[in-house]
Amino acid sequence: MACKPALLTLAAVVIGLLPPATFATSPLGFRATITRARQYPGNYSAAARRDGRRLASLSNAAAGGAHTSTGSSSRGLLQALVENGAGAYHMTLSIGTPPLAFLAILDTGSDLTWTQCAPCTACFPQPTPLYDPAASSTSSSLPCASPPCQALPSAFRACNATGCAYDYRYTVGFTVGYLAADTLALGGASFPGVAFGFTTSGAGGVIVDSGTTFTYLAEAGYAMVRQAFVSQMAGVQTVSGAPYDFDLCFAAGAAVPVLRLVLRFAGGAEYAVPRRSYLDAVDERGGVACLLVLPTRGVSVIGNVMQMDLHVLYDVDGGAFSFAPADCASL
Repeated sequence: MACKPALLTLAAVVIGLLPPATFATSPLGFRATITRARQYPGNYSAAARRDGRRLASLSNAAAGGAHTSTGSSSRGLLQALVENGAGAYHMTLSIGTPPLAFLAILDTGSDLTWTQCAPCTACFPQPTPLYDPAASSTSSSLPCASPPCQALPSAFRACNATGCAYDYRYTVGFTVGYLAADTLALGGASFPGVAFGFTTSGAGGVIVDSGTTFTYLAEAGYAMVRQAFVSQMAGVQTVSGAPYDFDLCFAAGAAVPVLRLVLRFAGGAEYAVPRRSYLDAVDERGGVACLLVLPTRGVSVIGNVMQMDLHVLYDVDGGAFSFAPADCASL
């Protein structure tokens, strides 16, 4: 458990590693309510700017490199990202016994789960009390020889008399402390012995990430997508996307006729992306529609807007990712 400045971020890998016997509602899973941080289209620009900061961390992790912030610069910039999560999904969960409730970001692109802990001498303000491991009857420290500790990149961990210490730095912000385990509860289900601060290698060509709002393609791939839209929509007036933090925008908003976008995955799977997940009105009056796909110099990322109305399955042990259409409003 990170007992230094940190934000609670729920990573999908932690859910994937939980033993099925711990599900309280069904042997096949559980259900919980998630909410988007802010309404659209008014906050598309805020989400795009937030994505830019996040992409730097994801690309660095995918390349297997150390996080780039230094301790001196990141300490002054540390803030609770859950307070600034434009476009992110939030979920309420609790830690410990007795349970202490938190609002967390549901994030499938990060590899650490952490929160601020007491005692703390350099914490940022948060609306809930600090988690106190000493006050939880189910909290336990994790030794250096434990699998969660050994799974951390060697550059980020150190062993001492207290236990497994880590120092994990992001493009903006950092988390440092010790690894521990405790009971985590969400959606009516309870999971004992969840390790906080556990990691994945992040390697791969495309990241499917609920913490990034829009979709970002490596520059060469984006250039082909952009050219296809420009050439096949030649009769539609283009406008500057700079005021909205997008690259390719068209006049006439929702009335713009648009070509289909289909993602094809290795193995033959295809995803015909709904229009609103890749081209949508970005101004309050609906007069401008922008391509909700942007270029990146790092790893490509499929964000949460393109994952709307999908059942998504992460088979962590099997190394497989699968999806199917769903009407999420009716679930």
